Amino acid sequence: MLGLARQAALVAVMVVVAGFSAQVATVHRNYAGKWTGLFCIGAEQELPSLPSLSDAYRFPGSGFDGQFYLLIAHDPLGRRETPRYIDWPGLRYFRILMPALAGAASADDDSRLAAAYIGWNLAFLGLGVYWSARFAELSGRPAWWGAGFALVPAVSISLDRLTVDLAGSGANSESSQIR
Repeated sequence: MLGLARQAALVAVMVVVAGFSAQVATVHRNYAGKWTGLFCIGAEQELPSLPSLSDAYRFPGSGFDGQFYLLIAHDPLGRRETPRYIDWPGLRYFRILMPALAGAASADDDSRLAAAYIGWNLAFLGLGVYWSARFAELSGRPAWWGAGFALVPAVSISLDRLTVDLAGSGANSESSQIR
């Protein structure tokens, strides 16, 4: 029998593999193999002229929140023109953890930024499942109960739309919006 921490880690790895597999299937089935489809960039959204965004998958209409966090990851300090492309820069930049980690992991290489962002998203999924599994074990329940973390609505939205909620950087708009 595996130690408790190992069981929790195994459950976390299994859920991360399942989450990544779902993303791979979605990208290839729905977005013509373009990983930028996971960020839900709207066709109406004006984008800065970055080579990695020139061939981005675009949704009809205005898109979803992930598009703004991808832009922030390209410019975490807001020193370039990026904030003008973001609907509420004060609110969005307040939720900087995931975009900043992706920006740092990509080492300022725009072509690796989307992969770094997706990788961090999956890492936070793994951490959430791991700690949920550990909590279940410490409560006398089986480690696999930790997989229930993946059923939280914010988790599936974060995997499908690449929002920042998995990183726990959520803040309500009234308290975090800088005007």
